[in-house]
This record gives sequence, structure tokens and C-alpha cells, in this order.
Amino acid sequence: MTRLLTKILSLVALLAGAAPVAAQGELVLYCTVQEEWCRPMVAAFEKAVVMDPNRSATYSELGSVQLVSGNKDAAEAAFRKAIAIAPDSANAHLSFANFLWATGDPAQAEQEIRQALALEP
Repeated sequence: MTRLLTKILSLVALLAGAAPVAAQGELVLYCTVQEEWCRPMVAAFEKAVVMDPNRSATYSELGSVQLVSGNKDAAEAAFRKAIAIAPDSANAHLSFANFLWATGDPAQAEQEIRQALALEP
């Protein structure tokens, strides 16, 4: 994660009353635990993708936060963008698989998992 993105996400966490953190995944967890944190998390990741629009992992994290906040369409778009940016990223495919499983499409989730395993056996 870039230092600037780390600072932005840590500031969002501080504003929400959390201790500073360095990992995006931890912020998604905070969003899950504290629903009122979702809106600033979504805003932070939307800013992050504008700052670095070619970073697949940031789109995956945006998708995770969008899913937790209940915006399935935006989440799916973010996960698909992550794969479009990095089609050879096993992590992007696994993140999308998680989304598909969570939204009731286990058959497609299995295909994404198989794709990820083919990329990183």
C-alpha cells in the first residue's frame, strides 16, 4: 500500500474513533463491526481509486466495503474493475469469488476460485 493511501485510511479510522491502522483489510473489518464507519470508508476508497486508478487491490477493497455497506451493484462493479486491471491476479479473483458467494452465486464463485488456483497453484 502506498504511504499516502495508508495515511488517508489511518486518518479515516482516527476520525471514526479507531486507532490508526496500516492495512486496508483491517478497515473493512472495522466497517463490518461499526456500520457508521462504512460511509467514510467508501469515501476513502473512492478517493484512493481516483489517486491510483490502476491499482487492482484498491478496487477489491472498495468492493468489500461497498458490499458491507449494502451496495451490491457498486461492489460488483469494483470487483470487476479489479479483475479488468489485473486479470492475472489471484487475489482479485478470490475477492470476486467471496462477493459472488456472499451474494448467492456459488457456481460462479467456484469458477473464480478455480481461476485463482490456476494463476497461483
